[in-house]
Amino acid sequence: MWRDIVTILVALLTVLMFFGLTPGRLSEYAKTARVEITKRSRLQKFLLIFMIVITPAFIITVIWRFETLGLMVLLGAIAAILLMWRYTLKDVWKLKLPQRVEQVVNIAGAVIYLAFVTLTITDSILRDSGVPLWRKLAPFLGGTTGGVGIHYLNDYMNKKLAGRRSSKEESQ
Repeated sequence: MWRDIVTILVALLTVLMFFGLTPGRLSEYAKTARVEITKRSRLQKFLLIFMIVITPAFIITVIWRFETLGLMVLLGAIAAILLMWRYTLKDVWKLKLPQRVEQVVNIAGAVIYLAFVTLTITDSILRDSGVPLWRKLAPFLGGTTGGVGIHYLNDYMNKKLAGRRSSKEESQ
């Protein structure tokens, strides 16, 4: 277990160095974060503290229980953590992530989610329960379609509201 934790810490350090986050830059971010956090609402502070606390607990739990939980739960946990951090930083804190970081997070989240869905569907198909194939696939494909649909609907509504706000500002 300790070897896995050290491997994760080394991988985290490698990813931070890939994005150019040296210890000096991280300390600068920490100094500005100390000032910025006082300007945030209670919800924003709560979500940040919640994500900081739950991330290591989530990772350690998944590593500790990997043999019993399996690969599907590991992939689902990684995808969930990535999406929760992306939501916390981008949507709640309104941080403008660098283009490179946002692309890597989006691609990694999509690949992990697709692997998770593929493994889940494969597991469901291979399980011999006498249920027709369409009944096995319906929950997964329906949930995926619903999630993608809600995502695009949210983007559409945000663009529509932004257009209304800009037209109201022009008229005033």
